[in-house]
Amino acid sequence: MSQPLRFPAHHNAVRATVFFAALTLSALSCSTKKNNESITGEATAIPQADTLSLERACQIMASHPPVEFGASDADSANAFYRLLDSAAEAIRLSPLFKPKAGSTRTAIINLVYQTWHIGFDSTDTALETLLPDQVFRTRKGGCLGVSLILLMLAERLGCPIYGVMLPGHFFCRYDDGRVRINIEPNRDGCAHDDAYYRERYQVAKMPWYNLKNLSRPEVIGVLCYDCGTLCLRKKLFKPAIVYFRECLRLIPGYAEAKGNLAVAYAQNESRDTALDLFAKLFSEHPDMVNLAANYGTVAAAAKQYHKALTIYLSGLERNPGDSLLYRRAVYAFGKLGNDDSAKIFGQKLLAIKAMAK
Repeated sequence: MSQPLRFPAHHNAVRATVFFAALTLSALSCSTKKNNESITGEATAIPQADTLSLERACQIMASHPPVEFGASDADSANAFYRLLDSAAEAIRLSPLFKPKAGSTRTAIINLVYQTWHIGFDSTDTALETLLPDQVFRTRKGGCLGVSLILLMLAERLGCPIYGVMLPGHFFCRYDDGRVRINIEPNRDGCAHDDAYYRERYQVAKMPWYNLKNLSRPEVIGVLCYDCGTLCLRKKLFKPAIVYFRECLRLIPGYAEAKGNLAVAYAQNESRDTALDLFAKLFSEHPDMVNLAANYGTVAAAAKQYHKALTIYLSGLERNPGDSLLYRRAVYAFGKLGNDDSAKIFGQKLLAIKAMAK
């Protein structure tokens, strides 16, 4: 599973708790531009996302993608949203309809999975698995894309269904204040309890993943996050910065978005800004996997080798078996002319690799 330079998006059913893949020195060593180059006009954040409906937010995303994603079919998207309106109206006209009722929750789930036959697609490198109208067109999508369809139907019907985010995953939850039932988007809406998600996604040390019901703006923030990761994969660093900024405005404590924003700045040759962001994140969450490697790599690319080495060694105190940190430490020792230490760490690296075989 490829994870280039970013924390995982919310498309796949299961992701390892590796928050973002390591930056490479070669990717950062060819800068010819000044640090902190301004970011202008290549993407537009969702306007007034705090007050938008999910539908409107998705429409904006679909109508203003970076050109590298290709043009969106506006007619197809409009037809999909009209279909949502008519489908919700059909549920509302049921004699037994009540917004806060299990029957309404069941009707939404049955519509999506039994009538429309929407399934799971593990592909997380395409807009088609994320935007709801395209998920409907192909009848398959990632966990966020499918969840957005469930949430938009619930929004139309006043049904209390919420989004919940996890590392590399997103699911829905019916919660009327008395009854609380999770809805797994990748498995036809089956109901796992919270304990299942806590164990499977190992969220105990990540307080921003508290399995709470997300507000509508926070769901839009997750959508911005996923669009940002798609941009990073295509090396569209300026649009990625815009999306991650908007995500953090809507979900200020989202650590992965902070890390990916720093990665995007580093790749956009704005190293000073990246280092400032990494420093703050490292002080808050020093145990995050690959954070020390990325932070140190940006420092090394800026020829701050003492700082890079300090970061690598700090990371090794917390993750003593991390071969990547050993390899980067060898590099930093070499740049500082400390060949003896470089040799010692190189031997430790070889021992770790031998144990891993």
